[in-house]
Amino acid sequence: MIGIITAMKIESETVLSSMTSVRKEKVCAFDFYVGKLLGRDTVLCVSGVGKVNAAACTQTLIIKYSPKIIINIGVAGSASRLLGVGDFAVGEAYFQFDVDTSPVGDPKYMISGINKIYIDSKKETVEKATEIAKSLFPAHSVVSGKIGSSDKFIGGENACLKDVATEAGAVCVDMESGAIAQVACINQVEFLAVRTISDSADGDAPASFSDFCEESARRAEEWLREFILHV
Repeated sequence: MIGIITAMKIESETVLSSMTSVRKEKVCAFDFYVGKLLGRDTVLCVSGVGKVNAAACTQTLIIKYSPKIIINIGVAGSASRLLGVGDFAVGEAYFQFDVDTSPVGDPKYMISGINKIYIDSKKETVEKATEIAKSLFPAHSVVSGKIGSSDKFIGGENACLKDVATEAGAVCVDMESGAIAQVACINQVEFLAVRTISDSADGDAPASFSDFCEESARRAEEWLREFILHV
């Protein structure tokens, strides 16, 4: 079983339209769409925005459906000069830059319990995901690296957080992948996030964000269809 999580409905609709034999199942607060994508058993869910929503959705998905791998697709803000609007980030590792228990002696950003700062994706999975994205979208930059998550949308008064994420090594920032990675790690489930860059994480988003998300979802689905043939 392949698990797919998006934060927003608009990010999931193209994937859902490509699935066959779909049935909808409500588990706790989440609607799961169970079916097949290119003949592979697949379950799709929209978590909602933010780390708690993402974590709750991920744990529910794991308990109910026991996925072999969880893939998180969606948009993100750039934290690197190498990534502009429309480019792609493939997660090598994930961290939460709003986690800080350093006043009690922990390293900054370390997640208590698993005692990790960065949660890695499998190297071979990252390499294949990156290779596919580069071959499908040669007009766009594709960068693999660390993805930083926090519960604050970076822009406006929060724009300074981009520097925090960048200094910690992030190539892009979002509000979910770090939490999904944490839950996947705890449950020993493989995880990968692939993000399309929607803005420069300074409040400078495309004029029509909904139109951008639709185009992003279309390309994410195109990448996903090719990637799952290798999972």
